[in-house]
Amino acid sequence: MERKFAPMQLDIRLPDKYLHTKYVKTPWEKYLKMYESYAACYGHSQSAERICERGGLGIREVVELGIKDIHLYLGFGNEYPKKDTDWVHLHLIFNDDDLGYKWSVIKPLKCWTEGENLVLPRQILVMIKEEYENEKDIGEKTLGKIELINELIAIIDKKEV
Repeated sequence: MERKFAPMQLDIRLPDKYLHTKYVKTPWEKYLKMYESYAACYGHSQSAERICERGGLGIREVVELGIKDIHLYLGFGNEYPKKDTDWVHLHLIFNDDDLGYKWSVIKPLKCWTEGENLVLPRQILVMIKEEYENEKDIGEKTLGKIELINELIAIIDKKEV
């Protein structure tokens, strides 16, 4: 079964790396949660489907409704991406501050390199750790890997404070 998505309006400025974004979508199940927040504030005069027909909810709009954790898929180029691999998956987390709303973390759900350094976002480390923890037979070697990942996550958490 093909996964369903809803369009989103790009009403915030993304980092320069993503300036040429033409299409934005979010998983339908996450969109429905956004829609429920929207409907609680503005009513059900427009269905979730009707809002999609009109271009979807705006990112800033849902952040202002209290949704601070958003999964987006970005498409580039003049044609709507047809394959899943043509989309870039971003996970945005917004924080409140005195200046209003702005994103503080934006990270692809993958690793990348900066020069000779491999960059592993915290979320990737958590996913790897969960994979190890879900193994049926956890041996000493796997426990050592889990401990190392926990140490790396603790280092990241200290820097984010």
